[in-house]
Amino acid sequence: KEGEEGLLGRRSGASINRWESEAVAERQRVIADAYFRAGMVEDARRHEQLARDAAPWVEEGVRNYETQEEAAARKQKEEEEERERADKTGALPPPRAPTKVELNFTKGRRSLPARERIETDEEVREREEEDLRNKKRDNPDAHGPSEEQAMWLKQRGDHFYRTRDWQAAKNAYTAALELHPRNALALSNRAVCSLRLNLFADVIKDCTAAFDLLKRVKMEGKDPEEKEKEAMKRCRCLLRRGMAHTRLGMMDQALKDLDAAAKQAPDREAIKDDLAGLRELIASHPYMKHKEEGDRAFKAGDLSASVAAFSAAIEADGGCFQALSNRAACWLALEEYGKCVDDCTVALRLLDPTGAYETKLALRLLVRRATAHCWEGAF
Repeated sequence: KEGEEGLLGRRSGASINRWESEAVAERQRVIADAYFRAGMVEDARRHEQLARDAAPWVEEGVRNYETQEEAAARKQKEEEEERERADKTGALPPPRAPTKVELNFTKGRRSLPARERIETDEEVREREEEDLRNKKRDNPDAHGPSEEQAMWLKQRGDHFYRTRDWQAAKNAYTAALELHPRNALALSNRAVCSLRLNLFADVIKDCTAAFDLLKRVKMEGKDPEEKEKEAMKRCRCLLRRGMAHTRLGMMDQALKDLDAAAKQAPDREAIKDDLAGLRELIASHPYMKHKEEGDRAFKAGDLSASVAAFSAAIEADGGCFQALSNRAACWLALEEYGKCVDDCTVALRLLDPTGAYETKLALRLLVRRATAHCWEGAF
């Protein structure tokens, strides 16, 4: 008993807290294991019971000590119970044989109520068009279902643009244009997103389409404020297209866009200042000087001098698409097909990093690169 109390670390009957109770239970089980290994099963059971009494809430580590005869009897009883369950369950029945099941449906009548009849897509479109015509008789500004959905998608695009999620905004404007392709504002706004994403060919394409639609808006009968708004819409398209042309190194086209924008908004001093600044930049930038030299040499048929001039322009500004495109044309004429392919590939990557290549500018480069591949035999 003194040895057991020394192992427990306390006097028998002393009051203890919860943590100490669990420690006592653990020590009792250590003693029980020692008795069990020594073959003293009854003493092991007694200390296991003391452990349970000390910490009855502890379920982990609970032991049941058995003699060899008791363990054998328990195992035999479990086997008998398992056999009884198997006899009661019996063998599984065989799978059912396959058969053919026939289903009969009531034939539909030709004259169904309108609420039970399903309209075809063509009938839905005709009905919506007729409803829109009736609405426009009462309200000329009325919109059909597709136009209303397109307006909602455009508003989502405006929201994404304000949160600076350019790609999501572009996707929303694209979805709006699928429903209403002649939405000039959606085209113009999508061009801004493309400009943020460095998709300059898409900017040029969308701004051109939007400007063509806005030019058709009649200005007769509008008050000065409405005329100013329409003029600014056209001006924005031209300015955005001019920015894309500038980023691609197409300075002549950029100047034309800014000149046209200045004519659309003659009272805007900021546009005049931007135009004057761009002219000064073009005059002083070495890129433009070398590019003009390359253009003159190409027209004169001096391909070697043209290549040297375009190479100097690319060294001055490697991000300009126009010099790369022109040098690729020179390489093609000089039968340097590998270099032509390289320049076309770099120019296409600058023009459209996504690899869509759906614009006229990309088409010219693709034809040029394909021609070089054909001459190389890489069909």
